[in-house]
Amino acid sequence: MELDLIHRRALSLSDALRNLGRFDESREHYEHALRVRPDYQKPLQQSVVASRARRVAGRLAHYEFRWQLKGVKPGPKLEQPTWDGAHLPDKTILLYAEQGHGDTLQFIRYAAEVKRRVGKVLVQCPATLVDLVSTCAGVDFAGRVGPVPAV
Repeated sequence: MELDLIHRRALSLSDALRNLGRFDESREHYEHALRVRPDYQKPLQQSVVASRARRVAGRLAHYEFRWQLKGVKPGPKLEQPTWDGAHLPDKTILLYAEQGHGDTLQFIRYAAEVKRRVGKVLVQCPATLVDLVSTCAGVDFAGRVGPVPAV
């Protein structure tokens, strides 16, 4: 019972700090809530949004943790390795939409940053977003979710 109270308090404090624009402090409290109850998915998702300040790699590490949660559909099985953010000017990166329209639109803004590090950026997304996503900075090609295109 005491852990549930600590968990709720950490979430409430994090929400308050996020609303005040204190995103780093907010993220710290979400991380605390996650340590108290690692099976709780909401702080994980919100920590990605709450830490919208500078550290892309840190946000992605939190976001990748979702694969360990119960009920989360696994991502596609790809032969290629997962990109670690390194500068690879001669390589092609596939960004794929694994969740809904809102998440796709939220994360596509990072395509320009990805493009600064790699040669080509391909995006797979829902068919209804292909026209819009193809106009986003950093996107070389956008197509509907399906089989991985040959590059």
